[in-house]
Parts: sequence; structure tokens; C-alpha cells
Amino acid sequence: MKSHLVNHRRLLLSISSFLLFTRWILCESSIEVLTNSTGSESHLVDSSGFPWASNSTPISLSYAGLITVRQTLAYQAKLFYWFFPCTTNPQAPLIIWLQGGPFSSSMSGLFLESGPLRIQTKPGVKLSPSTQNETIDDFILSTNPSTWNQHFNMVFLDQPVGTGFSFVDPPILVNDTGGKQSLPTLLKRSLDGCTDPSNCSVSSSNNTSEDPDYQHGYVKNQKAIAKDFLSFLDEFYQRYPSMKKVNLTISSESYGGKYVPTIATAITEHNQKFPNDCIPLKSLTIGNQWTDPYTQVATNIDQLVWFGLISTQQAKNASILLNESRSEILKKNWTSALSHRLDMFDLLSNYTGGVNWYDVRMKNVQFDQKPMNHFLRCNETKRILHVPTKYRFGQDDGMFEIFQDDIMQSTKDLFPQLFKTYKVLMYQGNMDLRDGVASNTAWLSSLDWDGRDGFETAPRKLWKSQTGELFGYATQFENLSRVILLGCGHLVPADNGCPSSSLEMMIRHHTQSNFI
Repeated sequence: MKSHLVNHRRLLLSISSFLLFTRWILCESSIEVLTNSTGSESHLVDSSGFPWASNSTPISLSYAGLITVRQTLAYQAKLFYWFFPCTTNPQAPLIIWLQGGPFSSSMSGLFLESGPLRIQTKPGVKLSPSTQNETIDDFILSTNPSTWNQHFNMVFLDQPVGTGFSFVDPPILVNDTGGKQSLPTLLKRSLDGCTDPSNCSVSSSNNTSEDPDYQHGYVKNQKAIAKDFLSFLDEFYQRYPSMKKVNLTISSESYGGKYVPTIATAITEHNQKFPNDCIPLKSLTIGNQWTDPYTQVATNIDQLVWFGLISTQQAKNASILLNESRSEILKKNWTSALSHRLDMFDLLSNYTGGVNWYDVRMKNVQFDQKPMNHFLRCNETKRILHVPTKYRFGQDDGMFEIFQDDIMQSTKDLFPQLFKTYKVLMYQGNMDLRDGVASNTAWLSSLDWDGRDGFETAPRKLWKSQTGELFGYATQFENLSRVILLGCGHLVPADNGCPSSSLEMMIRHHTQSNFI
């Protein structure tokens, strides 16, 4: 494997340790006004310091900052969040958004998808490669007319540690290597919009006492992700106790097909263990998800053939790598399976001329998140968001190396119990050839669960707007709804995707017993 992400030397430090326990206590009070909630004042965002567009009304209330989720003798691990109370109803459900990736910042969801903000550079401003020269006044902020925040309380959480503004303190930069990146690295970062390694580092830490589910402060597996999430949620509810009185939805996309079921399962176990301190989780929503690598990776090549992007001979060539990857999955050789998969992606990208298969309509144009990345790296922005200026927004390759064995493992066996416990929405944009309709059909069809026959024979209904526009198709059986949205790719709520129909989708999911 050519990629340094798989073949570079594995870190040798593996030490037994302890984790400061996560505490769960009942909220001390039933305070309804967020600005009077315990600890919230220190995270209040002064949005008057942002460069708002002249025709845009500034967002008057939001909270942002860092919450410590782990502490050892060597470091503190902190997660960054940005909380936007619902603009119309404070009792609306709380949606916690987790970006996929793995290790993509949820600020992408905030600025490019369902969040209330949009960002662009001012006319005439040319962004520098190093992000050393920009100031906050080089950008323009505006509001998103299709934001889910109109109807829901929303938290955008950078997780796991090492993603976005979430970091280990004290830090040690581990990926500031420079040089040209390999294609798999660029593929990994295509949704994060980070193509300059000198600007993607966050932090790591040498550590002499650490829970075995972590290494150098980073998560090693899904179990660690769930631990950190629960620790975050505990502190969040203490800061904003009124939010523990509203229903909770965990929402994500892409790698969220692994994050969400793992976290939801951990919450279920928590509620069973602590019935007097239940977390009010009611629903799960996942878009274009990556859940079961063995079945899903097998759909990529055929889709490219069907769309005319590769020839049958090229498909045969790529299938050699595909079969090797699937064979290694069966042997539980996770690193080797990932290596073959990335090699397959490398080959297919060369064959197609770099077509963006997250949204095939974009041809060979990739997602551009440079304005967001540069804006979030401005010291003025960090101060407003209560982030130490010494930390850079981005992602750290060190965490990818430590976590890479998780990527080719499946979480599909967690879903049967989740279907019984929560209302679940799975949705895909029909222009996503990576983790889209065919990919999710494959793993759902392979899932053995009590409702399998009922779901497969349930009617597929047309979903239209009030004016008759065809939004897509919906299939529902008991707690599970699956929705196919027309005219969007991997980033369903994005401006060039399905912003209005995805908003209606979320409203229907939360307010109607039947989607259609």
C-alpha cells in the first residue's frame, strides 16, 4: 500500500492505564432559560463580532466551547461543540449532529449542510495556502434559510478528539510532515476540505497512563467514541439542564453509520443501568451511511459501470482489489482490508479522471471547504468561540493511524435492537455513488432481523411537496423509515443538494407516526 496512512510505522506505545470515571447525576434544577443555566454564560457566543452580510440578520443566541471528556495524569481530552437553541420553540427536540469521515468536523454540517450559518470570502479576497494572512474580516457570514435549526435545538459536535477544534492538551503535533499527499489521504479529506497537511494537524500527547481503548489521547475503537460521547453529554446537560427535558435525536451521515449505532447502544445500556437518570434518546437519523464494509464496498464498482464512468475491463481490474479487500475482512485482517480498499479507490479515481463519486453531478470538482477552514483558523474566530488561539482547526493523521482498524469492521448487528427501541430514519441522496442507495440497499438486505420480511415487502411510496414536486421515495415498516432523495449526493442538506426537502424530511420524521 502506497499510502502512509496504512504502511507507516505503527506507534509502539501501548500502556495499561486508568480513565477518570464518567459521572451521571440528576440535574440540580429545572431552569428553563438557557442563559441562566449552570456554566452556560461562559460559553455564550458574542455573534456581533462576526462579519455578517448586510442583508442577513445575525444569530442572536448560541453557545460554543470545549468540554473535558477525559483526564489522565498526562493529558486532558476535550470536545468542541457549538449549540444553537431552536429559533421558534425552546421545547423542540435536540439534535446532536456528528459529521462522518471518520474525523470530519461537524462544522461542515453547520456551515455547508443543515446548520444555520453560511460562509464565503469577501469579493477580491484570495485565500493564502498557509492560512497565515487572513483575518475574520476577509469573510462574510449569512444565515441558511433551510436550516433545521428553525424547528430543532441543534448541537454540532467535533468528535472524536483530534477532529476540528477538539484536542488533547498538552499537544504534540504528529503529522506536520509536509510534502505531497497520496490519493487515499486526499480521499479521506475530500469531505473535510483539507489538502494542506501543515494546516490539518491538531494535537496528540505522549501519555504514561491511559485507558486501553485510547492511545496518545485518541480513540482506538467505537467503544472509546461512545465513552467520550456520554461524558460530553453528561457535562452538556449540566450546563443546559432544560435540554434534558426534551427528546434527543442523534444525527449523522457517512461514517455516522458506525458512530450512531454504537453511541445509541451505549445510551440504551446506560438507561437500563441508571433508570432514574435516563437520557431522553428517542430517534436516530443517518444519511448515506457506512455501516457494513463487506457488503457495501462490493457495490462501488458496479455503480461506476452503470453510470458509464468505467469500462467492463476496468471493472475487472478493480475487482481484483475489491475481492482481496473482502477476503481480508472475512479474515479480520482489518489493516490489509483497508489497504486494498484504498488501492481500489486510487485505481478507480485514475480511471474516472477524478470524478467526485460523493456527488457524480459535480464531475471532477471536489467539495471546497477552504473558506470555512480559513475562517475557523482566524484567532478572532477562536476567541469568539472560546477556543485557545494556540490550537488549529483541522484533523490529525495520528488519530487516523490509531483508529484505522475500525474502518473495515461492521456495526450492522447493533441495528436490530435499535429498530425495536428507537424511531430510525435512514436516507440517501440518489447521486451518491460512494455510500448511496445501492450501498445501503446491500447491507440492509443482508441484515437478519425480525422485521426483515415486513420491511422488504412494505410499499415504496412517492414523496411529493405540497406543490406536487417529486422529492423522492419512502419505505416504512414499524420504527424504520428509509427515504431516497432525488437531486442530491452524499451531503443531502447542502445548498447544491436537497436543502428544503431534507428539512421537510426531518420535520416529518419527528412529528408524524407515518412518514407519508
